[in-house]
Amino acid sequence: MASTEPSPSGSTRPQLAWLAAALLCTVAPVAALVSWQAFDEAARERAALDASLARSAAALAQDVDAELAASLQALKVLSQSGFFQKDRVGSLGRLLHGRPRRDWDSLVVIDSDGSVILDTAPARIAAADMERVKALTQRMLASKAPRVTRAKGAVTLAVPVMQDGQLRYVLAARMAEATWVFLGAAAQRPDGARVQIFDASGDPILGPRAQSAAPAAAQYSASHEIETAGWKAEVTLDAGPVDERRRAQMLGRLAPVLISLLAGLGLGLAVGWRLVRQRGHAL
Repeated sequence: MASTEPSPSGSTRPQLAWLAAALLCTVAPVAALVSWQAFDEAARERAALDASLARSAAALAQDVDAELAASLQALKVLSQSGFFQKDRVGSLGRLLHGRPRRDWDSLVVIDSDGSVILDTAPARIAAADMERVKALTQRMLASKAPRVTRAKGAVTLAVPVMQDGQLRYVLAARMAEATWVFLGAAAQRPDGARVQIFDASGDPILGPRAQSAAPAAAQYSASHEIETAGWKAEVTLDAGPVDERRRAQMLGRLAPVLISLLAGLGLGLAVGWRLVRQRGHAL
């Protein structure tokens, strides 16, 4: 059976258009406000994540700086001992074979002419490291200042031993790799974040030996300079899981509100349309 309800006349169509516009003007600000709140919360979460990464990188850099400074200070104290001032380096060697600090792998004493007076490392390590040790001595002759160097994966700290204003020896300590592993493991960081330490050349001391193939945009990261050595501490977090979780949270916040608004808009249009049609029929 055909419907007996008349269709809206031309005179009622503008009324329907005005009703739709009024409902949209009512709903749109609410939808905009809810969307702005969701995006603002996401921005604040991102800012909090960046701040957390920056704090972690700064704390790691401070720990590494403190470790290097403590070792350099220990070497300086040792360089001023009577063993060097009275040329009793042989006695020093017998004393130091037990490693005076647990973060030192071995100690080296080099004469000003580059001759190795003492090396507490095993012979195979000492032989492989000889070229670097002699190069370190030449740089020390020029600067006469404490140095932190790294080559072939090994970190060496060195201080000058002065006698009568002249460089007499170079005292150096090879740092244990476990030191950096321990500092990295103890570093506070956001869940899922990785810590890395890079030397002055950008080569990793702690962390993957090769840089990730993922583009920089795929990671959130923060870095901080390690002043004593010119190194860099870096904390990184894969962006994919973070962004996916953030999108899911935003959708969870927006979807119920937007669905409710659209449902209210649709219901209002339906009721208004029916009222307008009835009015048109009555006229």
